[in-house]
Amino acid sequence: MTELERHLKEVPATLRSTEVNQIEQMRREGLSVTAIAEVTGFDRKTVRKYLAHPDREPRYKPRPGRPTLLDAYKTYIDERLVSGV
Repeated sequence: MTELERHLKEVPATLRSTEVNQIEQMRREGLSVTAIAEVTGFDRKTVRKYLAHPDREPRYKPRPGRPTLLDAYKTYIDERLVSGV
């Protein structure tokens, strides 16, 4: 396993501010987007996105709740609890 492959397995799903700063520093040093992507292990589009908007942190919307097996019986259970049974 090469060092690059080892680095790719350790890369987190989202970029941290230090990684964004690292990308910006590499760009100032004259590296191309492709070269930065190869060094960091991030996709070219991700590198390009953070170079265009370095102050934007990744934001994710909360996921909707998953249905449970009891959802179909929730009203019945609530009625039974209110009636004291």
